[in-house]
Amino acid sequence: MLARTIQLLFVIFTVSPLLVSAEVYKWMDSSGNIQYSNVPPPASKTTTQPENKERLVLMPLRVPDEDKNLSGAMETALIKGLQQKYEVLSGEPVAKKAHEIFMKESRSSHLVCDEIKCMQRIAEAFQSELIAVAIVSKQGRDYFLALNIRNIFDDKAVYSESFPCKDCDEAQVMQKLKLLSGTAETVPTRVDTTIFNQVKSRR
Repeated sequence: MLARTIQLLFVIFTVSPLLVSAEVYKWMDSSGNIQYSNVPPPASKTTTQPENKERLVLMPLRVPDEDKNLSGAMETALIKGLQQKYEVLSGEPVAKKAHEIFMKESRSSHLVCDEIKCMQRIAEAFQSELIAVAIVSKQGRDYFLALNIRNIFDDKAVYSESFPCKDCDEAQVMQKLKLLSGTAETVPTRVDTTIFNQVKSRR
């Protein structure tokens, strides 16, 4: 018994310094995964948590028929700007859910879906209060860009902006979309339902 106790104490005293000196580092990699290591993280890694951004649902971008083949690229440019401030939900999942909700609500009421009601259903489906609608229109060689972000439950416009892009090509339009969405800040503005009504009328 005494010999076993002595052996145990020997092991404890031999291993303890190693345990004390072995620091464990916790850090987040570029994919947002938590990593553990006994060596310091690379200088490029950060231990800070990602910024908690408000969730926003971006409805499918409306573009002129002649630019339909560029709608994906234009929407991507818009998203890049919006991501500076928001966690953006967009693309095929939003398009499918919006179509499903508009059709369901229209069938149940035998009328075209009420704008506010359908937008609220879409926002609820993605657990968001904000809906963004953007439209690119064209007259001659001039493009016109509009973005409206709205708190659909408070019925308040959070951000509403539009401007022309005179004599622009498609690449310039994409750059302008990025700038348009990147400037999105909370500003006092009246509720403008024009863009939302256009979306509703095209369903």
